[in-house]
Amino acid sequence: MKRVLIIAYMFPPLGGGGVQRTLKFVKYLPDYGWKPLVIAGINDYYTKDPSLKKEIPEEAEVERIRAFEFLNFYHKLERLGLHKLASAFDKITSIPDGKFIWGKRVLSRVQESKERFEAIDAIYATGPPFTNFRVGKALKENLGDPLILDYRDEWTSSPLYKSNLFSRLKKPIEKRMENNCVRAADILICLNNGMKNQLLSRQESLTPGKIYTIPNGFDKTDFKGLGHSNGSLLQEDDFNIVYTGSFYGKRNPRNFFAALETIMDENAKVRKRVQIHLIGNVETPYVRKITEGESRLSQAINLHGYLAHRESTRYLKEADVLLLIIGRTEGSERIFTGKLFEYLAVKKPILGIVPPTGAAANVMHETKSGVVANHAEVGDIKAKIKDLYEGWKKDFKNFQPDEEAISNYEREKLTEKLAKVLDELV
Repeated sequence: MKRVLIIAYMFPPLGGGGVQRTLKFVKYLPDYGWKPLVIAGINDYYTKDPSLKKEIPEEAEVERIRAFEFLNFYHKLERLGLHKLASAFDKITSIPDGKFIWGKRVLSRVQESKERFEAIDAIYATGPPFTNFRVGKALKENLGDPLILDYRDEWTSSPLYKSNLFSRLKKPIEKRMENNCVRAADILICLNNGMKNQLLSRQESLTPGKIYTIPNGFDKTDFKGLGHSNGSLLQEDDFNIVYTGSFYGKRNPRNFFAALETIMDENAKVRKRVQIHLIGNVETPYVRKITEGESRLSQAINLHGYLAHRESTRYLKEADVLLLIIGRTEGSERIFTGKLFEYLAVKKPILGIVPPTGAAANVMHETKSGVVANHAEVGDIKAKIKDLYEGWKKDFKNFQPDEEAISNYEREKLTEKLAKVLDELV
């Protein structure tokens, strides 16, 4: 069995969306002749989901490394009201991110056990955090093995680089870092053709044959045995709209709430029946303001916080409509979040408040998995919510997702694609 060294700071027991892609690749790679050796991070700040460790196969080796990070002090300082200091120092020193000391620790660890790591056949680094890419580049130079860089998100072309002054100041430095990593890599992997074209337009050293697209997906096994044996989570008589994920920056429910509140003011029946369930890191100041108010809308919103992955999939399974929101930012047409593919797995109608000609909308159209509402137009969102409500009253008899198209996004099939790339590379 060939061996691949995987540099993935985000890995169980850390939780959240950034973990799933790497975890599922690790889970299924042994089925295609590849033994994963994972170097991961240890962190006191990020959400934890220890249940995910059960999915790591016996064949995989995982080495977790702790290093100094300002965010590790966030929760301790929060009790003293000084947590913003941790965030500020993290931003000031984050080039390319707050994991740069961790990256140096990884390189030291590999050097200490060089005989162990010389037995690998390929290196795979996934970002963000993009310290992973820099570690992958250094290891290729040290060990001489071919390198794959996996873009789960964009690096210096990300809209986040316009969000604050320090990001804009450090961008030229990180551009050089990214260019050096790309030139060192043998293969790049990204999520969709929009990201691929963006990379080709920015990187002169790239040719189309050097970039592969492997999207995110869903694992069928995550959805087995999710019946009502432990009782229903949602009231069956309600019109239940479920969102899983995070809100931050321009990714927020402002226009969705505005559209829904108008419908509730116009229609007393909708007002009595609709329930919104928000799962994940969703308690932004704006959401808190809405839920703590006395409007009709606040009475329909249920905040569940972060749930273990298995528990959140139960909510997806029982939902009537699944809500997908992608923020109104430059480059948002190239984004489709990991949650979209888990939504596909449960085959429930999706309300996609997304760029109408973007990557997420394209997947929804391809799979016939719901309706797309222009994220910039409250009137369009309102019309689509009303259509879904009318469909719900008729048990969604006309909703027929394309199961064959959906099956293309199964994690096992996507891992087979990665294994073929690795096979060709070595």
